[in-house]
Amino acid sequence: MLLKNKNITFKEGRSSINLNLGKCIKLVDDENVFQVIGIDYKQQKCWIRRWPLLASGSPVFEISFNQIACLLKI
Repeated sequence: MLLKNKNITFKEGRSSINLNLGKCIKLVDDENVFQVIGIDYKQQKCWIRRWPLLASGSPVFEISFNQIACLLKI
């Protein structure tokens, strides 16, 4: 189920963040910026693509919430 405007509480003492479609994030151990394009709160995963979009297209892939390092204000 894909939902919008929900809070995600990260484990290991991380604070609660508001993850929405279209938000830009950084991943743990990756310096690139990614855009959230799908969210499954029940399974605690989301689908992302590299941002800005590449001229040849940006592949979509799935990550778990615990791979998100931070949200960006872009």
